[in-house]
Amino acid sequence: MSWFTRKSDEQKLADVSKAADRVELSGDPGHIMRKGLLFLVLGLGGLLAWSVFAELDEAVPAPGSVSILSQRKTVQHPGGGVISKVLVREAQDVKEGDVLVEMVDTQTRANYDALQYEWYSLKATEARLMAEKSGAREIRFDQGLIDAQKNPYGNAKAASEFMALQTQLFQTRRSSLESELAVLEQNRAGIEAQTRGLRAQLSGRTAQLDLVTRQLKDSRSLAQEGYLTRNRLFEEERTAADLNSQTLDIQANISRLASAQMELAARREQRLRDFVRDVDTQMAQTAAQLATSTERIRSAEVDLERTRVRAPVTGQVVQLQVQTTGAVLNPGAHLMDIVPRDEQLILEAQVPLQMVDRIAAGMPADIRFHGFTDFQHLNVDGTVLSVSGDRLVDPNTHAAYYLARVSVTQEGMKALGHRVLVPGMPADVMIRVGERSALRYLTDPLRKRLSSSMTEH
Repeated sequence: MSWFTRKSDEQKLADVSKAADRVELSGDPGHIMRKGLLFLVLGLGGLLAWSVFAELDEAVPAPGSVSILSQRKTVQHPGGGVISKVLVREAQDVKEGDVLVEMVDTQTRANYDALQYEWYSLKATEARLMAEKSGAREIRFDQGLIDAQKNPYGNAKAASEFMALQTQLFQTRRSSLESELAVLEQNRAGIEAQTRGLRAQLSGRTAQLDLVTRQLKDSRSLAQEGYLTRNRLFEEERTAADLNSQTLDIQANISRLASAQMELAARREQRLRDFVRDVDTQMAQTAAQLATSTERIRSAEVDLERTRVRAPVTGQVVQLQVQTTGAVLNPGAHLMDIVPRDEQLILEAQVPLQMVDRIAAGMPADIRFHGFTDFQHLNVDGTVLSVSGDRLVDPNTHAAYYLARVSVTQEGMKALGHRVLVPGMPADVMIRVGERSALRYLTDPLRKRLSSSMTEH
């Protein structure tokens, strides 16, 4: 028969009777108290043993928020001025070196252009002088002049004009020098031709003089013997004297022409020396002027570059303070901030002053984030990177604290999964500083209180 079968009335009465007997037997008050006391002692003893021997994690609580390891970059303008263009907007992504704001550069640009024209002129002059000194047939200009259009502040047209001007001057000076040297060379050639003619005449006169001299010797012998008249002898002597005089004149002319030729050679060498000395003098002056001009143009280029405010890092524009063209900026004015991209994110936690002696770099930490919709309280592992060497003060609450920088561990990043940390996200940081028993958790506050209360003031 199934136990679901309805019991008989007799069986019910029997069951009630047995239950009453059990209640009557267990109703001894002393027995119940002894059992209760035993259970109480065992429970308290177990609780006491657990509080003494069980070690619990001890942690320093510190509220914090997500930040960037290298901090956001504040963009300022050192010199101030008037805004010409604002080229970015809030939350815009920018790359390092991108122009963010342009300032009015009328005066700065005019000063730079004047110095640049001076530099172009000096560099072109220097190249022309170097070509003249080396005797080159053409000028080799500095690459800075040739590539002037590649300079963002350069003026290719002005550079070309200065190169053309110096090229023309180079050709003019070279033609003038060559013309002078050509005249001297022509004179030298004429003198040399005259010298050759005179030498030919001298050779002929010398031969005639030799013949006349031998003939005169014979004529004198004949005259002594009476075979030749004295008039004829005198005529031959006069002829010999004339030839000798002509020979001496020719020799004198040859010597004069030789001196003239030497003078022409000296004049040629002197002209070349004067030309080179003039080039050297101009080169020295140009080099000195160029050194000064280079320094001045570098300074002017820095001033001109300052009229373009560039992004110091790649990141996102936040807290844009300027949006109006024509606005006047004071020196050092805050223009915007840039949150760097691809930078390591960390936690910046505010450690209470009385707890700072218990924490140090390298300690583990538990981080609880509150900014995720799928997990209201997501806990991940972290590590303390550093602790500030002095206390800081919160500008909003004026509360003093020590700054602890905490990074998320690899295991913590895995726990985050697809969730992305955003700078400014709030979090609670529990820095684990060791372990202590539950009993110490209960007695330490009381002990500290008693220690301070029993001190006489």
